[in-house]
Amino acid sequence: MTVEVLFVTHASCGLGPAMPGGRVHDLDLSADGQKQADAIAAALAGRRLAGVYCSPLRPARLTAWPIAKAAGQTIRLDDELQAIDLGERTGEPIAPFLAGDDPAFDLLMGGQPQGEGLSGVAQRVGRFLGRMSTEHEGRSIVAVTHPEVVCAAVCLVLDLDLARHGRLAAAPGGVTEILVGDWGARLAAFNRMAAG
Repeated sequence: MTVEVLFVTHASCGLGPAMPGGRVHDLDLSADGQKQADAIAAALAGRRLAGVYCSPLRPARLTAWPIAKAAGQTIRLDDELQAIDLGERTGEPIAPFLAGDDPAFDLLMGGQPQGEGLSGVAQRVGRFLGRMSTEHEGRSIVAVTHPEVVCAAVCLVLDLDLARHGRLAAAPGGVTEILVGDWGARLAAFNRMAAG
């Protein structure tokens, strides 16, 4: 049996390259971001979702809320969908980290005081996909998360080296569809945008 996992990159906070990285808890969606979240909810409203999972961070929760409401589901917070742990660098703009422009930061491997790195993110998202494949056989679920988590999931499914994550751009409000079964996993769509 196959599970359809719809990874939703949380909607825009309106900060662009200045978006703080790591596990920052107090960010709101911008007005455009709220429109993105509502558009995603409308686009997914016709699907029979078995669950709406979400990172505990506020932008993800604010994005998940209209999706869950439209689907008649409650939000299930899941730590496997958390943003990358940047350790003591949490809150610094994430763009230089993701671009690999900071030679003092090992984005792939992390390590204290730097946090987990993308390798840790990939391990988490792999566990999440494995869990969903057994808990929701033959169903569809939504997982609202962060760009680096979506890119790690795509690298995992396509068997790409995590060092190539920078070639992927999971834009705010994008929907990435991954199919998972006992046969393996397949990328069905990447960063599809809902009409807003």
